[in-house]
Amino acid sequence: NDLTACPETFASAVDVLSPFYKDLAHRYATACALALNIPTDYFSKTLVDYDLCTVRMLHYPPCDWNEAASADEAGDTSKPIRIGEHTDFGAFTFLLVHPDHGPDGLQLKSVQGGEVGGEAGGESEGWQDVTLPPIDKNTPVLIVNTGALMARWTNDAWNATAHRVVVTDEAAASRARYSIACFIDPDSNSLVSVHPNFAAEGGEGTIKYEPIKSDEYLAEKLKSMMKVGQ
Repeated sequence: NDLTACPETFASAVDVLSPFYKDLAHRYATACALALNIPTDYFSKTLVDYDLCTVRMLHYPPCDWNEAASADEAGDTSKPIRIGEHTDFGAFTFLLVHPDHGPDGLQLKSVQGGEVGGEAGGESEGWQDVTLPPIDKNTPVLIVNTGALMARWTNDAWNATAHRVVVTDEAAASRARYSIACFIDPDSNSLVSVHPNFAAEGGEGTIKYEPIKSDEYLAEKLKSMMKVGQ
């Protein structure tokens, strides 16, 4: 990590977060395999170097409530208020949110496979607010999103979590929003291949996705994103 010009306390916090996320990723990958009834190390064995994993400290500044409300009333889904609809590229994402405000505008919807938005379409309907059970305000909140790579890895047995962040009310618009996202991707040299158990998910016992190296998959996703944005 290049933490040049960051406060000393920020650097020390990152040093604490990194091993926490690595351990959490390995445990969660094992739990996913157990839930899917495949070898317990099927996903976790690709997490050794963590060279494609990324932690992002996210800050959404206050915004104009009147402008946000007008866009929402007009159904202008092409103009994101905080961040527009998307699915994450990788296997899964850990999202730490502020305990005082919880998800604070985070919404999700069901999609088929790993895509939503752009060429995939489907932005305007089916969104649901992410809500939490009653918890102490000092309790850290961790949300997990399934990524597009996990959908591919499981032959769409598990779909990606489509999500976006909207402004819920005037109070939310007036304050900054903070979260910490950790994007978990298999090591760059790992081969992502569908386990035979998932063949039935593709219909008539077929596997829909060819094996692909993790770094090649990421490059394809980035190229596709740039093409959609043109």
